[in-house]
Amino acid sequence: MTVPQKPQKRPANPRARRGGQPANAPPAPAPPEHGAARGRPRTHAARVEDAPDEEFDLENISADEEESVPPRARTRVHAPVDPPAINNDPLLDTVKRTSRAKSPPDIKHFFDREGENNICNSCQDSPLSTKPNFTYSKGSGVSTLRQHIYKWHLLEYLIQALENSWPIQVKEVRMFHDQGHSIEEMKIHVEMGGNLASLPRRQNANAASKPEERDSIPEFSIPTFHQFLLSFIVADDQALNLVEGVEFRRLLLLLREGLREQDIPRRTKLRELVHAIGDISFTADMWSDDSRKSFLAMTAHWIAEMKETSRLELKAALIAFHQVKGSHTGKSLARTVRYLLDRADITAKIGHITLDNADNNDTMMLELERLLGEREIEFDAQDRRIRCFPHTINICVGHILKSFSNIDPAALEDALVGAFVDDSDGGGGGGGSGGDSDEYLEAIKNNPIELGRRTVKAIRASGLRREEFAHLIESCNSSGLFKLQGTVVQVPQYQLLHDIRTRWDSVYFMINRLRVMRVAIDYFLSSPDHQNIVQHKMDAMDWFVLRDFEAILE
Repeated sequence: MTVPQKPQKRPANPRARRGGQPANAPPAPAPPEHGAARGRPRTHAARVEDAPDEEFDLENISADEEESVPPRARTRVHAPVDPPAINNDPLLDTVKRTSRAKSPPDIKHFFDREGENNICNSCQDSPLSTKPNFTYSKGSGVSTLRQHIYKWHLLEYLIQALENSWPIQVKEVRMFHDQGHSIEEMKIHVEMGGNLASLPRRQNANAASKPEERDSIPEFSIPTFHQFLLSFIVADDQALNLVEGVEFRRLLLLLREGLREQDIPRRTKLRELVHAIGDISFTADMWSDDSRKSFLAMTAHWIAEMKETSRLELKAALIAFHQVKGSHTGKSLARTVRYLLDRADITAKIGHITLDNADNNDTMMLELERLLGEREIEFDAQDRRIRCFPHTINICVGHILKSFSNIDPAALEDALVGAFVDDSDGGGGGGGSGGDSDEYLEAIKNNPIELGRRTVKAIRASGLRREEFAHLIESCNSSGLFKLQGTVVQVPQYQLLHDIRTRWDSVYFMINRLRVMRVAIDYFLSSPDHQNIVQHKMDAMDWFVLRDFEAILE
């Protein structure tokens, strides 16, 4: 490209720079003609000396501009009779400015100018030995610099854009923002290890303006207006203080001629509307699959009014079964819970949360209180937490069982003195003598729960052995071989149950199933075909103590 020659200096005409002269102004000297650009007459002020800090990028000159020609003589260009009206609306002013504006805030935040280069300060300060390319030439376009930001500093960009209300100019971020994803949502998604490409696809925000889809928008009314305003605030994560803004209220009045100031709800009214919809309570818990991947399940519980009957009904739904990557700290889980609530558009309706007694849940609730407080959502970590009652009972059971296995034998023997009465197991096979405290003490020392666990493991050791056990029950039931205290009994066609550490009450169910099938178990282990596992057969006192454990757990 041929670089235009620099004309001789003349005094600048500021009015000409701002879009032309008034109709009644005297004609002003004009610079040489540059050819018609944009299809309309243009007047130019004489060029002034460039300021020391002003820069021009010659590569940004539009290709449809004709080549500049040095001036030959002074000429005068008179203003047209009907000059075009000056456009004062900055949103509609599409005329390109020739002078370079200040650096955009995102570029200014991440890059420093050092000599002829743009240096990414975040990469330069990184302690990593292997760094991405963080030096770009002075002529690099902002799109190149923003590609660097998107590739290496996306989370920091989203945080700064959210805190400082930056205009969204990174192409990929703007694309997802136009699809309806808020900056807050994108930030949380990236914090959790995701990338923007994995965000769920949403219908374009402009879709409602299509003629065929405007039919779904109801007729205007004040209650409908309140409902739509509330939905906008909740879905777009806006603060309730938004409705207190003078300019926002004036915008609403402008859009609806018949709308009055008192029709626009204040913050307190919006809060009432939010609560009028009804709070939603939640249960949440973590699980791990066979490959040790962790998942957080959340269920929602709320009261709904049935339109047909106007009756209130309790509703429940699974709203998330979400894989949790990374650490399971309380703060990390709080961000995950907030993300799941945001995804379901019910964050503002949060009620109580039922959780187990894990320590990280204490931290999670405190962090969730802080995160919701940033949005002016009232949430008290202590008041809104409900501790899972079955888990509390399970903890108590664990302490009871541990106490029996670790108890001082001398202390137990003292406690058993006079504690026995004439009793029998009722399970046959010579139930334990009520007064034989020595045998009872010895049975407790042998840990009958562990003995029962080994019995279950022995009989369930293989598919063949389980089939033999089932066949034994079927044949003995048919032939009447199962007897309890001389009476023929029928044993249910069940299999034995393992206890599982993470499954509450499983110890109780294991003991209960053992006692129900005691006759079949003793018969099976006494069979000549199973002498290799006969050592797992429990004696009468073991069964007697096991019955007492069942009573405690029940």
